[in-house]
Amino acid sequence: LWQDSAEYGGTGKSKWYDPGVMYCPPYKAIMSCAGNVMNQSGDLLENIRAVTKRRSDNPDKYQIDFILNVEPFMTATSQYSDYILPAALHFEKEGAATSWSGGGESFINIPRIIEAPGEAMSEKDIFETIADRAGKKDAINGNVSLHDTVKLAYKAVQSQFDVTMSWEEFQQVGIATTSGTEQPLIIRYKEFYDNPR
Repeated sequence: LWQDSAEYGGTGKSKWYDPGVMYCPPYKAIMSCAGNVMNQSGDLLENIRAVTKRRSDNPDKYQIDFILNVEPFMTATSQYSDYILPAALHFEKEGAATSWSGGGESFINIPRIIEAPGEAMSEKDIFETIADRAGKKDAINGNVSLHDTVKLAYKAVQSQFDVTMSWEEFQQVGIATTSGTEQPLIIRYKEFYDNPR
């Protein structure tokens, strides 16, 4: 856990006896991308303590020196971040998703419907801008558009899961199913769905 690493990383100690923490360097920075790491563990107070505790070797610094948050909302993580970069919401950027039922039986097209407001941009564009300013834009596939990135992901889904629908048809229909799962809608608790009384 990052909180354990922030405090004990590389010291030979660990709150949970984790060798990965005990013998690896401590975390000094966090980059959170739509993850809200501050409230994604069972102990919010432990998270707050981890980012607000001063270093024992240098009391002028915090254990976590830097927190960068890529997020469209003012979350708990945003509250403790040094920088917040505004990410575009769904339908403000092109994308794709797998089905929520967990079986991977569907690949869903998410078209861009409206422009992102203000300075908000896709995560891909944010990472490319950071990489470009660090002189490393080509290291993260900076010459491929978001549209082409989604298309490449769809091609991988086609080959891995035997999806026969063409890219053009996928763009029109909006959902592709893997071979043998021709029914794209999976209803959990179907009896209740059909008759909620």
